[in-house]
Amino acid sequence: MFNHIPVPQYMDLVTEGEAMGVMLEKVCHEDGSEQAFKIMRDSGQVKAVFAGHDHVNDYEGELEGVHLEYLRASGYAGYG
Repeated sequence: MFNHIPVPQYMDLVTEGEAMGVMLEKVCHEDGSEQAFKIMRDSGQVKAVFAGHDHVNDYEGELEGVHLEYLRASGYAGYG
């Protein structure tokens, strides 16, 4: 699944020590629902979730059987 805004559980990867990669800013999940991840996980259809939004995070990890991955900005000066 591809999302622009990450689900709040991306921060769980960091706090639980499961994140591998570059973590240079906090997860800006825009007060997203904690339930969204649970629905994706419980569907049995979602194996991985890819998100962007935070331009200088580039990390990945597995949480409750779902792979979460941040995708870094694709160009120079992503924040202007």
